[in-house]
Amino acid sequence: MSIQQSSQNSKVSLEDGGEKILEKLRQALRADGDFPVRAKVVSELRNLANSPNTKIDQISDLILREPSLGTRVLHLVNSAYYARAVPILTVRQSVMQLGMRSLSELCSGFVLMQKFVPAAQRGGIFAASVKRTIITALLCNRLTHRSEQEGVSEKGYLAGTFLNLGYLLLAYYFPQVYEAAAKRALARGYSTTRSVTEVLGISAAELTFSIVDALGIPEMYRTVLEECHKPRDQRRGNATVLELSEALWVSGRLGDVLAEGKLYKELEAVIQECKANSRYSEELLVDIVDQLPEMFDKQCELIEMSFLKLPEFCKNFKVRFAAGGDSAEMTTSEAQQLYNRYIEEIKTAIDDQDPLSSVITLAMEALQKALKFDRVVLLYADSDFNYLLGRMSIGLPPPEDVRSMKRPIDLESSRVECHALAQGAADFYGDGLFSDGWPFAALPIGIGENAKGVIYADRVGSEEPLDPVSQAGIALLVELLDRSVQSWE
Repeated sequence: MSIQQSSQNSKVSLEDGGEKILEKLRQALRADGDFPVRAKVVSELRNLANSPNTKIDQISDLILREPSLGTRVLHLVNSAYYARAVPILTVRQSVMQLGMRSLSELCSGFVLMQKFVPAAQRGGIFAASVKRTIITALLCNRLTHRSEQEGVSEKGYLAGTFLNLGYLLLAYYFPQVYEAAAKRALARGYSTTRSVTEVLGISAAELTFSIVDALGIPEMYRTVLEECHKPRDQRRGNATVLELSEALWVSGRLGDVLAEGKLYKELEAVIQECKANSRYSEELLVDIVDQLPEMFDKQCELIEMSFLKLPEFCKNFKVRFAAGGDSAEMTTSEAQQLYNRYIEEIKTAIDDQDPLSSVITLAMEALQKALKFDRVVLLYADSDFNYLLGRMSIGLPPPEDVRSMKRPIDLESSRVECHALAQGAADFYGDGLFSDGWPFAALPIGIGENAKGVIYADRVGSEEPLDPVSQAGIALLVELLDRSVQSWE
């Protein structure tokens, strides 16, 4: 079942309430079939690994039955992740070198994540959910890397994969619910996951356990997840459970910041929070964040998700942290407040029936000042709807005179401005207007027959993709622009 099929076949909204949505989510899992099969493979791997009578060839055969899994295992065990001096050439050797349990844990993570590659390639909020899951798994694995408890490191990777599984599957099967929650979060200045939890009226733990139980995931992981959601002084269990639950909590907090496009200052604050509420030192946490880009890139390559990117400030993080970060950087809350002020101005302008040109100008300013695009350009359609003609720009000047810009309207084209007109929605992919601009966005002014033109925005010299919170904010601007157009029709 694809995301599109789920959206068309299952009418779900935030107003349905938590219990109803959870039931529909379980129904989607049962109807899909593919993900439960993958979960079954995970259980088979673990059952074999935990049985004293299992032979190495049984584990090897199960791994080799899964498409491309054997190749990925060899890539992983020969990577810098394990720093092998002598190359490992077969899956059987991998089992012998790493042990049945360790390898089964790592393979389980691959099997589960491979399901989401096609949907994650489309970007947006779902891609951010996948990114959060990968980050959390890697961080939890790394935090437990030096553990004296046998197999804890690999258990950390899979526990990190399970932590956000409820949110991930909700975003996969019912993207409209997750997108609505993202817009709500944007208006209130906090995370999408918190918004989902508040609106559904169920806790993060309840959402996670609903999926864990539906998939029959091993009981040990459920116990770790339960303890992770408790305050530190209330956690109970053996040494393995306590160590994993603490590492998982820290990894989840860091993962939220890194996946949702937050800024350096937010990450710095979370590191201090984790230091105060866990056994981990500031030095260790900074080291792990500093190591994350290399681990993340290699992991994404292994699971065919190299299109996912971390925030730019993660690179050389230790050096930046020691230098005190970037004091000129606008905080997320400041940017959020500025964005909200623009939204309120635009709504007032629409209610007062101000000219469409005034609403467009406010939207362009919101893109440039609050959402931090370097360059924002307005293109209006000619009377025959054959061309988009440049009208004005704010921010950095475009590489050509705005008034001379003339772009043919071809709704089948790969150009982002044509995508936006054809879809009647904001678009962030395809070909941008200018070769030096990335990431970029195109916002239709009016939808369908009411379309008047496009607002195009991009950044210059940036290496960071557009975060999902900004994408949700842009989608809201599109809705308001269309309302303004309709009020003048």
